[in-house]
Amino acid sequence: MKPVSDPKHTQVHAVHECSHCQAALTDVVVTDVEKRQVFDLPPVEIEVTEHQAEIKTCPDCGEESKASFPEGVTSPVQYGLGIQAQASYFNTYQLIPLARTSAMFGDLYGHELSEASVLAANQRLEKQVEPANQEVKEALQAADVVHFDAAH
Repeated sequence: MKPVSDPKHTQVHAVHECSHCQAALTDVVVTDVEKRQVFDLPPVEIEVTEHQAEIKTCPDCGEESKASFPEGVTSPVQYGLGIQAQASYFNTYQLIPLARTSAMFGDLYGHELSEASVLAANQRLEKQVEPANQEVKEALQAADVVHFDAAH
């Protein structure tokens, strides 16, 4: 590894006394520093965003009108795309079983997912990639050679 020129954080560790004679060094000018850098992950936590749709009563007709929620915000409480994507990634790509994927969220983020939530995330992802999967299937079916046959 190589040090970076502009670290995000710098901690200065002051020397307060001489390590040889114990004389006070608090007011002595610093002549040099020795640097060491630690690469680490910042603490990660689940972030909750509350969406509020305004409801107003029309002064002319007396009827209520409500603002729309953003696309995909469909339930009073739900997981966002980042959590869903990571749950599917752990479970389907890294082949981590449902129970361990659920527990991993508790270990990493202090919020354990239910196995049903992981399965629901996988089902949403499956629906999203279906058009691409269908195109691949059609291209393979139309190809003269697909290199599936083994000559052994």
